Amino acid sequence: GSIYERVDKMCSSIMDKKITLPKGFILRGKAITMHKYVQWFSGIEPFMDENGEISVKFQFAVQLKDFLLQLHQYVKINLLEIMPLRGKYSVRMYQIFKAERDRTKQHKEVSIMEYDLEQLRAMLEIGDKYKILKDFRRNILDPVKKEINTHSKTISVDYEYIKTRRKVTAIKFIIHDKNQEQVTPESNNPRPDYVPTAAEIKQLSRAKLHAYEMLVAFGVKGGIALKQILPKIKGGVVAGYEDIFIKNALQHFQKWATQQGSTEQSAATFVNWWMQKKVFSHEQDVFWKLNERVHEYIKKQDAEAKTNRELAKDMPNEAFVEEYKKAVAA
Repeated sequence: GSIYERVDKMCSSIMDKKITLPKGFILRGKAITMHKYVQWFSGIEPFMDENGEISVKFQFAVQLKDFLLQLHQYVKINLLEIMPLRGKYSVRMYQIFKAERDRTKQHKEVSIMEYDLEQLRAMLEIGDKYKILKDFRRNILDPVKKEINTHSKTISVDYEYIKTRRKVTAIKFIIHDKNQEQVTPESNNPRPDYVPTAAEIKQLSRAKLHAYEMLVAFGVKGGIALKQILPKIKGGVVAGYEDIFIKNALQHFQKWATQQGSTEQSAATFVNWWMQKKVFSHEQDVFWKLNERVHEYIKKQDAEAKTNRELAKDMPNEAFVEEYKKAVAA
């Protein structure tokens, strides 16, 4: 049919969709689970706009207000990473795991999420399917784990059963940073004369490559910049803007050196600040000052620049450049 017929059918379909949220009660000492059912929209209506075009306006259900006001807490998903995921449960759980890992990675080595089995079933909207644990694991848990661990470049996930009186009642998910898992003690603490290989440099994202180049230009040895400084810049607003963080860190250090009357701004002193005194660690006030400067920088960027940063943060620089060229050509 026409585009208008298709949009009309889409609106009708959307109005039939609902969100199911589990609600737990204790009644006479017994746990009772029921559910809250909410439609996405309270209404959808076509209208003629000021340009003489047919448009559609809609209003979210008022019960969703609290959820929508908290959308800033969730993570933007890199479409290039999520596209290989084929299972709908894998996509849904990846979004949840990625959001939780980004939220907690600044202060936790791994992130833990626990779900009651009934809560997990309701969240995935699987209805009466896979009620036997063996079937649930074979059709939900194992495929989700395999797909995410195979295709995600940033996180990996594992799970464990939680038992109550020998019965499995909940699932615990353990979420790791994939790049941290692949770092060995020797590679994370290289010899002072260690020189990064060209292959290692090529794996850096665009922002990390620029940060690396700034550090080396300042006099920091390449091995230290790559293995000891860059891995410490992570989490929150800084991800994808490591070059802006380093730029401000160097400016902060230079300002400090000038205040101390130093005529020589030593790269060795800067590294000592970073590694020994942890001045730029997220446990220190300096980190949060620099974090705020990065945030101010982001606010001044246009939508296209922000989108490119988001896409580039999990990709080697060369891969991003190729994707960017294709997009421009298209």
